Amino acid sequence: MVLTYINLSYLLVGVVCGVIISFTIRPKSKAAEKSHQDFLKYVQSINYVIDNETDRAINELTNLVKLNPELIEIYLAIGNLFRIRGELNRALIVHKSLMAKPHIDDKLKREIILAIGTDYDKAGFHQKAADNFKRLVDMDGSDEDAVHLLKESLEKNHEWKEALDVLKNFGLKRKNEEAHILVAIGMEKKVNGDNQSAKSFFKKAIKTDSDCFEAYYELARLEYDEDNKEKSLMLIKKAIEKNHRFVSVVSGFVTEVLKEDYLEFYESILSKFPKSPELIFDLLHHLSNENRLLLAEDLIGSASFEEEEYKKLLYYWKCKIDIIKKNIDSRPVWQFLDNISEKPKFRCEYCGFVQKKVFWKCPQCRKWDTSKVIFN
Repeated sequence: MVLTYINLSYLLVGVVCGVIISFTIRPKSKAAEKSHQDFLKYVQSINYVIDNETDRAINELTNLVKLNPELIEIYLAIGNLFRIRGELNRALIVHKSLMAKPHIDDKLKREIILAIGTDYDKAGFHQKAADNFKRLVDMDGSDEDAVHLLKESLEKNHEWKEALDVLKNFGLKRKNEEAHILVAIGMEKKVNGDNQSAKSFFKKAIKTDSDCFEAYYELARLEYDEDNKEKSLMLIKKAIEKNHRFVSVVSGFVTEVLKEDYLEFYESILSKFPKSPELIFDLLHHLSNENRLLLAEDLIGSASFEEEEYKKLLYYWKCKIDIIKKNIDSRPVWQFLDNISEKPKFRCEYCGFVQKKVFWKCPQCRKWDTSKVIFN
């Protein structure tokens, strides 16, 4: 649900009603009268925030928090509501004003620092977010959530070495994540022209996680750039054998290296994984482009799938090859076929995010190695 001004007002009214009730049931006294005055200031400060009178809001909030520590959690919640609405500057104003209180217990201080770090992260200031999450980790190194947030903000800021240090220093046994970070460091070395260091990091990534497809691919590309064709192909073949679902990722590279001799390469892998839909459909794509229709027909004839998704795509290929072979010029038929995706997409198994380009870390939920190949 998108929070509008009206929605936020309802939420704030709920909070205010709770406070009103607490004042109503208190016995009348001088202390109660003072609390009542503070309460009126509290309501006024909320109005300032809603009306975007940020300077006046800061003054009211700061003064009230200094005198009324019991209100801190309420302001914390209000700031979080602004973050949900996407009003990150207001969220930061509210949350940072809470740090004005000199004597806040550690639990509440951690909540405030977490809120500020999250505000900065949502605003795209990942270094400032990391600084706040680092404070949390320094306060309690056993807080795995804080450690994760710190590592995540460092990754967003491309501070790969620091992110790797967090993984190692805090005993997070995530070998696949470590391997991807090593690849990222290697890529930076490659961009800076230090190919030997880049190779070293790619190899470390493979040693860390022998299933890291990305590491094999990047090392293979580097070997090919240095005219080590055989070594490059060996690495690509190993990557596909480790995880043939990602064959489309390296498909263009394979045909670039082997030119028209790609068929033997594919056949050698298909002999090990004869029922791999990713391999079969990727090869059909190449055979169709090369007009090697008889080979495509043979491949279609030998393929068999249980899943409806793959059955439909196989039938699509049968129709397409038949139309090409018979040289049928039917615009409606071709328009229908063009609406069917030959190439796979990649969907996050955790959050459902979909895109055409492979991702090793989901751009939406930020989890590593959740990419699944789909054909619809």
